[in-house]
Amino acid sequence: MVLKVSSPPTDTHPLVVEQPIEDYSSNATAKAGESFVSEDGDTWEDLTLSSPNTNVCIKAHTSPPLTMVPRDYPTIQDAVNASRPVTQSLLKQAPTPPKS
Repeated sequence: MVLKVSSPPTDTHPLVVEQPIEDYSSNATAKAGESFVSEDGDTWEDLTLSSPNTNVCIKAHTSPPLTMVPRDYPTIQDAVNASRPVTQSLLKQAPTPPKS
């Protein structure tokens, strides 16, 4: 997974990491090849080279793509589209935060 993070120049630490910190997370470990970072998106560095036992904290949830058409829909796209109105209606029902 590739994640692009944009932050203001004043934010010198835009990513959350897990690393060993004495009396807090001293058991944290990481292996080479688990987390890579890049300042430009072209040149990538294994994070453990500059920060041993450190991983970027990212959680991503995925689901397998539809590979067959559900019985009630003529195409996979129709099935995908059918799930969207529920999401859209929930978004429309969400309260608007008050302006400050």
